[in-house]
Amino acid sequence: MLAVCVFVAGCGANGEPYQPRPVRVSKSVIYIYRTYTVLSSEAAPMVTCGHESIELLPGGYYSIVEEPGPVTCSASGAVQKFEAHPGEEYFIKEDVASALAGG
Repeated sequence: MLAVCVFVAGCGANGEPYQPRPVRVSKSVIYIYRTYTVLSSEAAPMVTCGHESIELLPGGYYSIVEEPGPVTCSASGAVQKFEAHPGEEYFIKEDVASALAGG
């Protein structure tokens, strides 16, 4: 039964497999990712992070190169603010199921 569940969940995954991006010493790299869940598979929220906005598909990710300093990321009413440091990577998970549930 477990193999069937894994197979079914894998069928709904979208997006390219994760590929790390080289981090330049003077910049920061921010990865925004979203796991696949059946309940939120039809939603494609607009995500704004730093200077870019994208629609993030379930099971996908997107990488952004930013200048060091304050960064604001927002989606579905949730806001994440942090200080980006040169040469560092940041990973932000978009949780559409919580946003759809109102929390």
